[in-house]
Amino acid sequence: MPFIGPLLSTVPGLLLAAGNCRLTPLWVALVYAGVQMLENHVILPFVMARGMKYIQWP
Repeated sequence: MPFIGPLLSTVPGLLLAAGNCRLTPLWVALVYAGVQMLENHVILPFVMARGMKYIQWP
């Protein structure tokens, strides 16, 4: 299920970009992929590590 949300959020952007230029949908797809990579490899690990600091292990 986590893969469906990003894919569904990409569709409206690609549909709007399809009416402009031939390369615009490619740029939109690259931006969406870049944002997902940034979220998954930088932001999410930072948030998870910060959350783990506050857990007290027995």
